[in-house]
Amino acid sequence: MKPKLCLYTDSIEPSGVGEHMLTLAAELSRRFCISFVCPASQSGLAFLKRAKALNLKTLALEMRGESVKYELLNGWLRTHGADIFSLSRRDWLGRTRRNR
Repeated sequence: MKPKLCLYTDSIEPSGVGEHMLTLAAELSRRFCISFVCPASQSGLAFLKRAKALNLKTLALEMRGESVKYELLNGWLRTHGADIFSLSRRDWLGRTRRNR
């Protein structure tokens, strides 16, 4: 059985990050059972559609304004599991720059 890899971003516009995640998934899909998770924004839904075309498991997270409903992700991870969880946060770089 292949290990489970979950690729996740909370970005509501996962443009470059989404491309990176899909490229990574395409390369690793022979060795891992991959899940693609992102917000159900217009941009996010387009990436989720492309992820499904790659035969990835997908989860479209509901939005509350510009916030993601993390409870859905928590429950989904408990049900489906992940040996590796890759997180791409939309505000991580901004926080790092502000803290310098």
